[in-house]
Amino acid sequence: MNVTLKPLFEEFVRRKLEAGDFRSADEVVSEASRLLQQQDEQWAVEARAKIDEGWGQAKSRKLRDPEAERENLTARKTAWTAELSAMAADPEVQRELRGVYPDIGCQSACLPQRRVRAKVSP
Repeated sequence: MNVTLKPLFEEFVRRKLEAGDFRSADEVVSEASRLLQQQDEQWAVEARAKIDEGWGQAKSRKLRDPEAERENLTARKTAWTAELSAMAADPEVQRELRGVYPDIGCQSACLPQRRVRAKVSP
C-alpha cells in the first residue's frame, strides 16, 4: 500500500526519523495507525460505558429532566464552539491547518471534528 502524506505530516515523519525515534517511515505510519486504532477502541469502550450507565438510569427511573439536559448540552456546545473559534483564530493553528487542509480557509472554526456516532433526540 502506498500512502501520500500532506507536507505537514511528511515533515513530522522526517523529524521523527532524524531524531532516531524510528528506523523507517513505515514504522512511523504503523505506530500512528496503532495509536489511532487504540484511540478508536478506547472511544468505543467509553461510549459503551456511557450507554450502559444511561440504560441503567432509565431502568431505575433515575432520568434527568429533559429541559435541564438540553440546557446543559447547549452550554457545553457554546463552550466547545468558543474554544474551537479561539483555536482557529490562532495564527500558529492556521498555519498548521493550511498545511493539512490547503483547500479551506480558516475564517471560522475549521478544525477537524470527530464524527458523532450517536444521535441525541430532544
